Amino acid sequence: MKNPKPSHVTELEELSLRALVNCTDTELYGLQIQKSIEEIFHRNIPMGSLYPVLHRLKKRGFVVSRWETSQMDKRSGARRRYYKI
Repeated sequence: MKNPKPSHVTELEELSLRALVNCTDTELYGLQIQKSIEEIFHRNIPMGSLYPVLHRLKKRGFVVSRWETSQMDKRSGARRRYYKI
């Protein structure tokens, strides 16, 4: 029987998780997570790096997500995906 690989968390995954833990009473969408990381850890994370990390965390079971159902962002017309621990 193979031993399972240890679960390694990258620095950016850890920052994302800590930002979400800091706001456990609510869900956050990508831009809010990015701003939280910047405010708490003084790190500027490009959105192009953040979304793949959030996808990996979801796939590994660290976070859950849902698409916004109420209304789209009026500026861009894009739906938001909300994440939480």
